[in-house]
Amino acid sequence: MTAPKTHHRTHRQKITAIAAIVARPTFLRLYGLVAGITLLGTTLYWSVLASIVQQFNADQLIDPYLFEHGTTFEQAVFPGQHSFLLKWPIFLLVQLFHSTPLAYAVATVGVSLLTVGALAYMLYRIDRRPVVYGTLFLALAAALLLVPAEAYPGALLPVNMAMLSTRNIEYIVYIVSLIFLIKTPRLLHWQTAVAVATLALLVASDKLFLALSLGGGLLCGLLALITKRRQLVQLTLRWLGVAGVAAGLAFGLLALLGGLHVTGFDTSSGASPYAISLSLKNIILGICYSILGIFTNFGANPAANIVVLKDIPSALFRQVHSPTIISYAINTFIVGLGLVSCWRVVRRAVVSPPVTKKRPKVQQGSDTPQLLSLSLILTTVAAIGVFIASNHYYAVDARYLSIALFAVFTAGASTLRRTKPMPELMVGIGLILTLGMCLGAVTTFRTTNQSLAALSPIEAKNDLIATALTQHKVNTLIGDYWRVVPIKFERSAPQTVLPLSSCLAPRPNLFSRAWQTTATSHSFAYLVTQKASSTGYPGCTTEQIITAYGRPSASQVISGTVVQPEEVLLFYDHGANRPNRHTPATVLPQPIAKLRGITCQGPTTIMNIVAHQDDDILFMNPDLLHAIRQGDCVRSVYLTAGDAGNSKLYWLGREEGSRAAYVSMLGISQPKWVTQTVSLSSTSYVSISKLQSNSQIFLIFLHLPDGNLDGSGFSDTKHQSLQKLITGTIHQISTVDNQSRYTSDELTQALVTLMRTFRPTEIHTQALRSLSTMYPDHSDHIAAANYAKSAYDGYDANHTLPIAYYIGYPVRDKPQNVSGQDLRDKTDTFFTYAEHDNGTCESVASCNAMAYGHYLTRQYQMTN
Repeated sequence: MTAPKTHHRTHRQKITAIAAIVARPTFLRLYGLVAGITLLGTTLYWSVLASIVQQFNADQLIDPYLFEHGTTFEQAVFPGQHSFLLKWPIFLLVQLFHSTPLAYAVATVGVSLLTVGALAYMLYRIDRRPVVYGTLFLALAAALLLVPAEAYPGALLPVNMAMLSTRNIEYIVYIVSLIFLIKTPRLLHWQTAVAVATLALLVASDKLFLALSLGGGLLCGLLALITKRRQLVQLTLRWLGVAGVAAGLAFGLLALLGGLHVTGFDTSSGASPYAISLSLKNIILGICYSILGIFTNFGANPAANIVVLKDIPSALFRQVHSPTIISYAINTFIVGLGLVSCWRVVRRAVVSPPVTKKRPKVQQGSDTPQLLSLSLILTTVAAIGVFIASNHYYAVDARYLSIALFAVFTAGASTLRRTKPMPELMVGIGLILTLGMCLGAVTTFRTTNQSLAALSPIEAKNDLIATALTQHKVNTLIGDYWRVVPIKFERSAPQTVLPLSSCLAPRPNLFSRAWQTTATSHSFAYLVTQKASSTGYPGCTTEQIITAYGRPSASQVISGTVVQPEEVLLFYDHGANRPNRHTPATVLPQPIAKLRGITCQGPTTIMNIVAHQDDDILFMNPDLLHAIRQGDCVRSVYLTAGDAGNSKLYWLGREEGSRAAYVSMLGISQPKWVTQTVSLSSTSYVSISKLQSNSQIFLIFLHLPDGNLDGSGFSDTKHQSLQKLITGTIHQISTVDNQSRYTSDELTQALVTLMRTFRPTEIHTQALRSLSTMYPDHSDHIAAANYAKSAYDGYDANHTLPIAYYIGYPVRDKPQNVSGQDLRDKTDTFFTYAEHDNGTCESVASCNAMAYGHYLTRQYQMTN
């Protein structure tokens, strides 16, 4: 009968022993240290993940770009409401490191660590007992870990503090101002000056803090009026006085910077971008959304991505079956304890000694943590009031209530410093918080992946556009602010951008007038997005843009089809021009029958049919040079894109190289090419480039995939090749841009259509078969020649037109037969082409090493 009692005593003894160990100073110091390391580690974790999510956010990128050059900064226009003046040194530092992804990530993580570290230091200063600050550190880590980087996947706007252009260290500066305000013994004191200076800098950076400071001060005055507490009266007078002086200095500073033309500020948007709405419905919604927003800022809202109130219960129900609901429940408990702490702080302020006729001596700042906590609580109430009255949209605006996090944790530390918590209880709470963090880390990783997946389609298109601009260079990119700024970042090059707020209107702020000055007088590209975006940018049409800027030199479909493009890049290689009645008001495909300027004024019309964009330059020169210089017309047809298995529009550069090479052979100093899409049939489209007011040269690009040396093709183009098509291994071939498709007969017929359109008097193509076993020819060369022969047979059944077959790679077996001026001209032409094709050689030495030197010194035709 005594065994159970013995067991019970043994169990109690174990608990007592554990409690004794927990109560040891060494253990508690270790507990505080581990908690601090945990807070540091989790902050690094969520801030790094959030910086990855926000790395292509235009609001994250734009400010450092405004520091790109002195002229850019001088003509910049910062929002008057939110200039981020406080963070200008950080933006400048990022720019000094060339605005690289690493620079943004390091800066973002740095400000996050600084913010959390400063808050942790304040908690430590309020209560230096390891068991207290250690538990507060763990609670802070658990809360911050589940604050989402963005409200919902693809939302762009941030929620947590891991972004350069959002509020993080601003809260610390505000708290520092309050501390000096509270601690100052009299009005004329250096601490008052520090409070005024820091608050003035903060208000100049972000006017929201003026509203919060004045609101908090007025609420403090109301509380002092009700309770008649001397300490609150003094705090009110100092608070409102400091806020008033700081506001004057802030507005004066911005006016001075603008007046001295240091930079510019947009003051047209008013005090707030949000409209005041005091209807009963919006007030009720605002109250609900503010409560949910506060829970979001504590990582205690599992339905943070829900924007419709009626959908919240179902979202919560779905989370019930997930283990991560434990983390949210723990964080909800943190919110509950925090609210209790806030109530105790307010209650203590209310019951402090009232004002009497006999004024007792009061030591200013004697209870700084208490007054600081009260000030932050009143500021939070003011923030909630502003949030409700200004009709905020909950899902993306929860970040406007982040001050609540600082208020609650400061109040918690201030409350605990007056208690003697049981160490074993606090350590037990710490273990529960650690469990919540483990589950929360998994949730954070999962939501990060969801955000990246939601952004990936846009980022893929931005990457495609960035590559197109690398191949087809222009001075400026114009378009939607949320697209063109990330594209500049994607390129990692000094690409000027002109961000727009609508189809033709530049942004009123967060841009530089220096970008607008030369945007349309020099070469530029305009990104046309047909559908309206989730950011509010309207859908635009090519007709709108062409009406404003004239017909583009070329265009490239980014998404959609050439017939129904969803997004298209318009290139204006010579700046804007005026449309005229002879210029089509669209970049949609035109039937080849409507192609203008095809009549040849020269004695001969030569049609070159080759596989790649450098084949005519290498294997048909100097004959090609001689023909051009004697006035013959040349129509060069390139069957493949010459992509060589490279995706992302590498072939655009090769087309640019072809145009540059022909300009070099023509000897024109300021060429103006026009490239348009022409339909050969309902399923086949070609790009045709010609010089304005010059019909001598036409370059026709079919964009079929490069088939590789042996005809096996490349994985990026599903291993298609001309060799497989002509031998019947595949039934159909699609172009690299997926805009056209051909069967073998249709490809032959397409070439016949081109012959009938341009009416050549000579056909030049490549060798029909490989003439060397040591230097076998490229499979595309041979296939192109055989398709040219089939089309030639269909076009001229009587074979009255001369046709010449030029040898490709096997020419290395032949002796050199190009020299003197012909060799120099041919080499110059090829190097002009090579400037646009990073897959070729860049010097005579590298050309010789890659065997191009053999092709430059030889030109032979097939003789059997």
